[in-house]
Amino acid sequence: MLHRDAMELEVSTGQAGIIADWDRMVQAFLSHSAETPAHLGKVLEQDPDFALAWAAKGLFYLLLGRSELVPVARDALAEARRAEALTGPTVRERAYTEALAAYLAGRPSLAAEML
Repeated sequence: MLHRDAMELEVSTGQAGIIADWDRMVQAFLSHSAETPAHLGKVLEQDPDFALAWAAKGLFYLLLGRSELVPVARDALAEARRAEALTGPTVRERAYTEALAAYLAGRPSLAAEML
């Protein structure tokens, strides 16, 4: 069963507490808060099969622009794909995973278009 986050977008995670933590992570990211990684970590700890959270993690690491973090982003992509295979992602979640893959393939403009 799909649920909706604070933006009324479908998410494949179903527990209300996880969705609330996801919403806090989004708010933290949008406000450039240093708490963003902690919120995202909490989401992934509670639901390691939440593909959108893994894709977000990978994109966040790439946005830092540090080459030594690319392997972390690659691992996040692998986790997002693993989670998708288990849970059946929403269209938006799939787009985020594919955008991460495009960015990792050296196509950041295509990744932006996909989002």
